[in-house]
Amino acid sequence: MSTNPHTGSRWASMADTACLRVYKQNTVYQKDPAFYGGLGITHSSVTLADPYLSRQRRELLNPFFSKRAIASLEPRILTTVEKFSTRLNDYVASGKPVPLQDAFHCLTADFICEYAFGSSLGLLNAEGFRSKYVDMVRRSAEVQALNKHFPLLAGLGWSSSLEEVLGVCLPVCLQLGILLMGGR
Repeated sequence: MSTNPHTGSRWASMADTACLRVYKQNTVYQKDPAFYGGLGITHSSVTLADPYLSRQRRELLNPFFSKRAIASLEPRILTTVEKFSTRLNDYVASGKPVPLQDAFHCLTADFICEYAFGSSLGLLNAEGFRSKYVDMVRRSAEVQALNKHFPLLAGLGWSSSLEEVLGVCLPVCLQLGILLMGGR
Protein backbone atom coordinates (compact mmCIF):
# COMPACT_ATOMS: atom_id res chain seq x y z
CA MET A 1 0.00 0.00 0.00
CA SER A 2 1.38 3.40 -0.93
CA THR A 3 0.28 6.98 -0.43
CA ASN A 4 0.58 9.69 -3.06
CA PRO A 5 2.47 12.55 -1.32
CA HIS A 6 0.70 15.21 -3.43
CA THR A 7 -2.92 14.09 -3.07
CA GLY A 8 -2.78 11.86 -0.01
CA SER A 9 -4.71 9.18 -1.89
CA ARG A 10 -3.84 5.56 -1.20
CA TRP A 11 -3.31 2.89 -3.83
CA ALA A 12 -2.17 -0.70 -3.98
CA SER A 13 0.61 -1.98 -6.18
CA MET A 14 1.68 -5.51 -7.03
CA ALA A 15 5.45 -5.51 -6.76
CA ASP A 16 5.75 -9.21 -7.54
CA THR A 17 4.27 -9.75 -11.00
CA ALA A 18 4.76 -13.53 -10.69
CA CYS A 19 1.38 -13.73 -8.93
CA LEU A 20 -0.31 -12.43 -12.09
CA ARG A 21 0.07 -15.82 -13.78
CA VAL A 22 -2.65 -17.14 -11.45
CA TYR A 23 -5.19 -14.57 -12.60
CA LYS A 24 -5.26 -15.09 -16.33
CA GLN A 25 -6.88 -17.25 -18.94
CA ASN A 26 -5.18 -20.55 -19.65
CA THR A 27 -3.65 -20.73 -16.19
CA VAL A 28 -2.54 -24.12 -14.87
CA TYR A 29 -3.69 -23.18 -11.36
CA GLN A 30 -6.93 -24.64 -10.05
CA LYS A 31 -9.80 -22.61 -8.67
CA ASP A 32 -10.48 -22.92 -4.95
CA PRO A 33 -12.89 -25.88 -4.72
CA ALA A 34 -14.15 -24.74 -1.31
CA PHE A 35 -15.20 -21.36 -2.70
CA TYR A 36 -16.69 -22.55 -5.99
CA GLY A 37 -18.16 -25.66 -4.40
CA GLY A 38 -20.14 -23.39 -2.10
CA LEU A 39 -22.32 -22.49 -5.06
CA GLY A 40 -23.70 -26.02 -5.04
CA ILE A 41 -23.25 -26.44 -8.81
CA THR A 42 -20.53 -29.01 -9.36
CA HIS A 43 -20.41 -29.46 -13.15
CA SER A 44 -20.87 -25.90 -14.43
CA SER A 45 -18.06 -24.43 -16.53
CA VAL A 46 -17.95 -21.53 -14.06
CA THR A 47 -17.47 -23.72 -10.99
CA LEU A 48 -15.12 -26.34 -12.40
CA ALA A 49 -11.85 -26.32 -10.48
CA ASP A 50 -9.90 -28.21 -13.14
CA PRO A 51 -8.51 -25.61 -15.60
CA TYR A 52 -8.23 -28.09 -18.48
CA LEU A 53 -11.83 -29.29 -18.24
CA SER A 54 -12.99 -25.70 -17.79
CA ARG A 55 -11.12 -24.67 -20.95
CA GLN A 56 -12.80 -27.46 -22.94
CA ARG A 57 -16.22 -26.25 -21.81
CA ARG A 58 -15.43 -22.60 -22.63
CA GLU A 59 -14.25 -23.54 -26.12
CA LEU A 60 -17.75 -24.82 -26.89
CA LEU A 61 -19.16 -21.37 -26.09
CA ASN A 62 -16.53 -19.30 -27.91
CA PRO A 63 -18.54 -18.91 -31.16
CA PHE A 64 -21.35 -17.24 -29.19
CA PHE A 65 -18.95 -14.58 -27.91
CA SER A 66 -16.92 -13.85 -31.03
CA LYS A 67 -16.59 -10.23 -32.21
CA ARG A 68 -19.12 -10.90 -34.98
CA ALA A 69 -21.64 -12.50 -32.60
CA ILE A 70 -21.37 -9.66 -30.10
CA ALA A 71 -21.64 -7.01 -32.85
CA SER A 72 -24.86 -8.66 -34.05
CA LEU A 73 -26.34 -8.09 -30.59
CA GLU A 74 -26.06 -4.31 -30.77
CA PRO A 75 -29.75 -3.68 -31.66
CA ARG A 76 -30.90 -5.88 -28.76
CA ILE A 77 -28.45 -4.24 -26.38
CA LEU A 78 -29.60 -0.74 -27.40
CA THR A 79 -33.27 -1.64 -26.98
CA THR A 80 -32.67 -3.05 -23.50
CA VAL A 81 -30.48 -0.12 -22.44
CA GLU A 82 -33.08 2.38 -23.72
CA LYS A 83 -35.75 0.67 -21.63
CA PHE A 84 -33.40 0.78 -18.64
CA SER A 85 -32.68 4.46 -19.24
CA THR A 86 -36.40 5.22 -19.42
CA ARG A 87 -36.95 3.52 -16.06
CA LEU A 88 -34.08 5.49 -14.50
CA ASN A 89 -35.51 8.74 -15.89
CA ASP A 90 -38.87 7.85 -14.32
CA TYR A 91 -37.14 7.60 -10.96
CA VAL A 92 -35.42 10.95 -11.48
CA ALA A 93 -38.74 12.58 -12.37
CA SER A 94 -40.41 11.11 -9.26
CA GLY A 95 -37.58 12.14 -6.94
CA LYS A 96 -37.37 8.62 -5.53
CA PRO A 97 -33.98 6.98 -4.96
CA VAL A 98 -33.07 4.33 -7.52
CA PRO A 99 -32.37 0.84 -6.17
CA LEU A 100 -29.32 0.57 -8.45
CA GLN A 101 -28.19 -2.88 -7.41
CA ASP A 102 -31.61 -4.35 -8.13
CA ALA A 103 -31.90 -2.30 -11.33
CA PHE A 104 -28.61 -3.67 -12.67
CA HIS A 105 -29.60 -7.23 -11.69
CA CYS A 106 -32.79 -6.76 -13.75
CA LEU A 107 -30.94 -5.24 -16.70
CA THR A 108 -28.39 -8.04 -16.75
CA ALA A 109 -30.92 -10.85 -16.35
CA ASP A 110 -33.25 -9.46 -19.02
CA PHE A 111 -30.46 -9.18 -21.53
CA ILE A 112 -28.85 -12.54 -20.80
CA CYS A 113 -32.18 -14.38 -20.95
CA GLU A 114 -33.12 -12.69 -24.21
CA TYR A 115 -29.79 -13.67 -25.73
CA ALA A 116 -29.65 -17.19 -24.31
CA PHE A 117 -33.33 -18.15 -24.56
CA GLY A 118 -34.80 -15.67 -27.08
CA SER A 119 -37.11 -14.11 -24.49
CA SER A 120 -36.56 -11.51 -21.80
CA LEU A 121 -37.80 -12.10 -18.26
CA GLY A 122 -39.32 -8.60 -18.26
CA LEU A 123 -37.62 -7.71 -14.99
CA LEU A 124 -37.03 -4.12 -16.10
CA ASN A 125 -40.82 -3.72 -15.87
CA ALA A 126 -40.95 -4.91 -12.24
CA GLU A 127 -42.15 -2.37 -9.70
CA GLY A 128 -39.13 -1.01 -7.84
CA PHE A 129 -36.94 -3.43 -9.80
CA ARG A 130 -38.04 -6.08 -7.28
CA SER A 131 -38.74 -9.63 -8.35
CA LYS A 132 -38.28 -13.19 -7.20
CA TYR A 133 -35.20 -13.34 -9.41
CA VAL A 134 -33.57 -10.33 -7.74
CA ASP A 135 -34.37 -11.79 -4.32
CA MET A 136 -32.85 -15.12 -5.40
CA VAL A 137 -29.63 -13.42 -6.58
CA ARG A 138 -29.35 -11.51 -3.31
CA ARG A 139 -29.98 -14.63 -1.24
CA SER A 140 -27.52 -16.67 -3.30
CA ALA A 141 -24.82 -14.07 -2.70
CA GLU A 142 -25.49 -14.18 1.05
CA VAL A 143 -25.40 -17.98 1.11
CA GLN A 144 -22.21 -18.07 -0.98
CA ALA A 145 -20.45 -15.66 1.37
CA LEU A 146 -21.59 -17.71 4.35
CA ASN A 147 -20.49 -20.99 2.75
CA LYS A 148 -17.08 -19.54 1.91
CA HIS A 149 -16.35 -18.65 5.53
CA PHE A 150 -18.18 -21.59 7.08
CA PRO A 151 -17.64 -24.49 4.64
CA LEU A 152 -18.96 -26.97 7.19
CA LEU A 153 -22.42 -25.48 6.65
CA ALA A 154 -22.15 -25.95 2.87
CA GLY A 155 -21.10 -29.56 3.43
CA LEU A 156 -24.22 -30.09 5.52
CA GLY A 157 -26.38 -28.69 2.72
CA TRP A 158 -27.16 -25.47 4.58
CA SER A 159 -28.69 -22.94 2.22
CA SER A 160 -29.95 -20.25 4.55
CA SER A 161 -29.15 -16.60 4.99
CA LEU A 162 -26.84 -15.21 7.65
CA GLU A 163 -29.83 -14.06 9.70
CA GLU A 164 -31.25 -17.60 9.71
CA VAL A 165 -27.88 -19.08 10.68
CA LEU A 166 -27.50 -16.61 13.53
CA GLY A 167 -31.09 -17.30 14.57
CA VAL A 168 -30.25 -20.99 14.94
CA CYS A 169 -26.63 -20.82 16.11
CA LEU A 170 -26.66 -17.82 18.42
CA PRO A 171 -29.10 -19.28 20.99
CA VAL A 172 -27.13 -22.55 20.97
CA CYS A 173 -23.83 -20.67 21.46
CA LEU A 174 -25.32 -18.59 24.26
CA GLN A 175 -26.65 -21.70 25.99
CA LEU A 176 -23.26 -23.40 25.61
CA GLY A 177 -21.54 -20.33 27.06
CA ILE A 178 -23.89 -20.37 30.05
CA LEU A 179 -23.18 -24.05 30.62
CA LEU A 180 -19.41 -23.52 30.37
CA MET A 181 -19.61 -20.71 32.90
CA GLY A 182 -21.22 -23.03 35.43
CA GLY A 183 -24.86 -22.29 34.67
CA ARG A 184 -24.76 -18.64 35.75
